[in-house]
Amino acid sequence: MIKIDGTIVIADDNADLLNRTVRIAERTLQGSGVIICGSGGSLYTVLGKTTDTGLVITDLNMPGKRLEEILAEHHNKAPFVITTDDPEGARLSEKYGAIYLRKPFEISEFENAVINALTAYAIERVIASSQ
Repeated sequence: MIKIDGTIVIADDNADLLNRTVRIAERTLQGSGVIICGSGGSLYTVLGKTTDTGLVITDLNMPGKRLEEILAEHHNKAPFVITTDDPEGARLSEKYGAIYLRKPFEISEFENAVINALTAYAIERVIASSQ
């Protein structure tokens, strides 16, 4: 199990993919809980209210708030994994320091993406604190 310090937030507007991602997260991640969001709007609201977010796993294209707007405001508050089959996810990941995970993904790819997101976020925090 991969230890997550805080709450894991998972967002996807496709119920089947959301449920699959939640099942994988519950088998591979250990955090203080899981919050599920079915739209960009609910993800935005949750991130604005949750103070202990340890990891965000989110689809790129969802109704409500655009992911780029969410990343612009919240990317420095938690590590992000963007799950999508849209190449735009790779661009946003690079721009905001998130990790891009192409759908469909295997459990090992999911675990690697989470580890990479946690590592990249930790490095960003060290760099930010030294400036």
